[in-house]
Amino acid sequence: MIKNFFKRLNVKKQKQANELEQATFSKQWNYLCGLWANEKLPSPYQELFTYDAAIQGEGHFLFFENNQSNLQAIMPVLISALPRNLKQNLEAAYSKYLKNLDDLFVHDEFYYQNEKSLLMILEEYAKTINNV
Repeated sequence: MIKNFFKRLNVKKQKQANELEQATFSKQWNYLCGLWANEKLPSPYQELFTYDAAIQGEGHFLFFENNQSNLQAIMPVLISALPRNLKQNLEAAYSKYLKNLDDLFVHDEFYYQNEKSLLMILEEYAKTINNV
C-alpha cells in the first residue's frame, strides 16, 4: 500500500513537472512568434520562421513571387540553415520556379510531409528563450 502511494505521488509530481514544462514552452513559443511578427528574430530563425509560415499559407510559388526583391538575401540563409532534405526540396522548387515550371505543388507536399524537421529547429531555439 505504501509502495502504491509513492508510485502515485511520483506520477503526480511527474505530471506537474510536465505541465510546468509545457506552460513554460508555450510562453517561449508565443514570445518567439511575437519576435518573428515584429521581425526581431535573429538570422536564420527569422528566415526559417518566415519560410515555414509562407509555405503553410501559400506554397513555394507565392513564396518566391512575394519575396522576389529579397530572394537573393533569403535563399542563402535558408539553404545554409535548413535540414538537408528540405534544403534539397527548396533548391529543386526554386530551380523549377526560375524555369517557369508550374508543378511546385510537389515540393509543397514534400515540405508538409517533412516540416517537422524545421519545426524542431525552431522549437529548440524557443527553449533557449529565458526572459518570458
